[in-house]
Amino acid sequence: MHQHQSKNPDLGFIPESKLVQSAGDGSFYEYGIKQNGYIQQLIKTADLQLQPFSDIEHELVSALQDKDNDMVYRALIVATSYKSQAKKLSKQVKELLNNSQSIPVKSRALEFLVLVDDMEPTQTFYSLYNQASHDLEKV
Repeated sequence: MHQHQSKNPDLGFIPESKLVQSAGDGSFYEYGIKQNGYIQQLIKTADLQLQPFSDIEHELVSALQDKDNDMVYRALIVATSYKSQAKKLSKQVKELLNNSQSIPVKSRALEFLVLVDDMEPTQTFYSLYNQASHDLEKV
């Protein structure tokens, strides 16, 4: 699978709202080829969920602190996959929800907090929805 993904970049690792805005009128295939190294970094983060939480916790915390929103977005998906094991990350994820400038990151942070920390999502969800600047951020 890794060999296939390294030769055929999987654009599914880039949030749709960013993908549509970044690729513009060009070819998604060409965009994928140009972004292959970047996509491989996102895949490496996604692959953390294939290991026990105790083995990757430090790496996951680092990924949640990354300056790149796509990396943080991917790390939040990984954190959510660990459910109760990742509950100790709730404080860090709440900071992302409150301070990130990225609607996709905030949305994934909200998802984590709802599924892992039993947060009531309604008010925050509506707030995020209203902050979205692109229709695909609302999906």
